[in-house]
Amino acid sequence: MKLTLITFFFILSTVAQESVKNIDLIRQLVKETRNNVPDLSNYTNEQEKLIVDAHKKKIELQLEFLTYENVITEGPLYNYVSNLLERIKNSNPQIPSDLALVISKSIDYNAYTFGNNLLYMNLGLLLELNNDDEIAVVIGHEIGHVIYQHSTSAIIDWAVAKTDKETLAKLKAARRSDYGYVSAVNEILTPRLFESKEKSRKNELQADSIGFQLIKNAGFDVNNAIHEFLIMHEHDLNTSTPLDFSLLPKIFQTKMNETLSIYNRYGSLGQVEKDNKFEPYLRSHPYSDERLIKLLNDNNLNPPNPPEKFVLPPDYAAIKSELIDSTITAAAHAKNYSWAIYFAIRYQDYFRSKTEFDATMLAFFQSLSYLKERRVAGKFISLQDPQQKEDFDQLTHFLSQLTPKDCDEIADAFEAEMKTESFNSEAWIIAQLIEYTRNENFENCEILYNTWYEKIRIGPYREVYGELDHYWRNVKRLKFVKTKK
Repeated sequence: MKLTLITFFFILSTVAQESVKNIDLIRQLVKETRNNVPDLSNYTNEQEKLIVDAHKKKIELQLEFLTYENVITEGPLYNYVSNLLERIKNSNPQIPSDLALVISKSIDYNAYTFGNNLLYMNLGLLLELNNDDEIAVVIGHEIGHVIYQHSTSAIIDWAVAKTDKETLAKLKAARRSDYGYVSAVNEILTPRLFESKEKSRKNELQADSIGFQLIKNAGFDVNNAIHEFLIMHEHDLNTSTPLDFSLLPKIFQTKMNETLSIYNRYGSLGQVEKDNKFEPYLRSHPYSDERLIKLLNDNNLNPPNPPEKFVLPPDYAAIKSELIDSTITAAAHAKNYSWAIYFAIRYQDYFRSKTEFDATMLAFFQSLSYLKERRVAGKFISLQDPQQKEDFDQLTHFLSQLTPKDCDEIADAFEAEMKTESFNSEAWIIAQLIEYTRNENFENCEILYNTWYEKIRIGPYREVYGELDHYWRNVKRLKFVKTKK
């Protein structure tokens, strides 16, 4: 049964209102921690001011970040992850009862907390995890930071170091030197930097330890949970299983091979060897393999042997499609089509259907063709970077080398594999808008524009839509384009 347009917009509006409501509740939780400053009676007035100001700034930064644009606070994915947090809280009375989480629309593999009553889980992290246990061990780790108040401790240490009279006197003397100023400053500050980083690494191990105990208390499978450290280790080494192009259209594979024939991982200057002897001492986190070994030893566990391919639990598999949608959308909203296409290819097996995948690829390559014609594609494609995973770097090189015609041919190939049920999808609509714009068929543009405006302007293709909007408004002076709010 098809929804009427009025019903569709009612649902869209209701979802948006519910999300805003949830964000308001989360923001209120953060505001309630404004006065949660530790006892500062043992600190000087100067140190107290620095600590209080840093605490206020921490709250302000979170409130600025907590918007519909940046975080997810409703929907099946959010509810799924939030329920795991509640399960851990219910089994561990020492956890603050008001502790909550949000899902950050970041593609980075990371989770974090500012030390108050809110945890942040990035989409890029969740996308690579495979089950409840792996998610739980990350949540448990962040709860560990909250329980031990590591964030507050770091602020206090910073304030004490910043006001240390002996250090300030040495720096003042160094400034009066006629020569050797930089060496003198390094000699003064380097030991303090190493000391700070060492404490940070110890805090991470402490959070690992209590986090592991928290999830054990909640009945999670710790043998599954430790696989998360293997995934993290891949990130330490900057490696991954290469992208599988075998199911993509032949023309994609052909053009990919052509561009790889001129691909150079390190550029014309070649690989630069770095002196990394201080790197272990400058890390804020221990190496993931060190963390894994310590957890295995402390809990008498055997080293994990991950299967070649995880079979997702049914409940988690059900939300994987939403997770992929959200991550691709986050990358596209950041004008990073390199990552959006990368995620689409890497997780093509988890799309709701092959047709949906084909439509997504059609939309991105049709968009790139238009953006290259308009000479603005550079804003949407990452620069090559040998610090990135090699398969991502190769894809970035490939996308940068394509001509508009190449992009059109690839888009046509994906379109040829599509089925009719996707012809009313957002991906298909944006592809049609681009084609109508190129052909100056503005009558059909107006029909699609008026029907899909509310959805496309917040969807994954909103940035290329913005380029179309600019062209319609400022170049063609079309009257149907709505006034920007």
